[in-house]
Amino acid sequence: MGRFWVLSALAAAVVLTQPIAPSRAATADLASARQAIAAGNARYVDRLVKADPVGFASLYTTDGVQMPSSGRAQVRGRAAIQKSTAADLKDARFTAGFAKTTNLAVSGNEAYETGTYQFNYVENKKPGVLNGRYFVVWERQDDGSYLIKVDSSYPAVCPK
Repeated sequence: MGRFWVLSALAAAVVLTQPIAPSRAATADLASARQAIAAGNARYVDRLVKADPVGFASLYTTDGVQMPSSGRAQVRGRAAIQKSTAADLKDARFTAGFAKTTNLAVSGNEAYETGTYQFNYVENKKPGVLNGRYFVVWERQDDGSYLIKVDSSYPAVCPK
């Protein structure tokens, strides 16, 4: 009987110390999420450069939330995001930019992304560059695309 417990303990130790590899399904989910979110990030930049607040807001879920780091209040809902973006685009014109994913995790129908961004813009005829980090919660749609549920960015230098 003592030998049985020793062997059982050894077997459990071997199993518990093995690295846990993600399943093929989880790997596929992560890969498809990464691809869909890269496309979403490209559309995000494109809509800003094209000064398209309607198209930009369509990247968010109907109850999406923007959490500005500038001290402004949260912007809740697609209609409010569209209105806020339209107001922002009256003062500044984006000329180029990128969003680069640094970490991505998927759990169920949500994906959690962190990354870095850079946007070139012109405001009052003066060019500028805005860069920083971001955290976004994406929600998977029935067609496999993802929409932004929560968008929070952190400029390298916070506006005054």
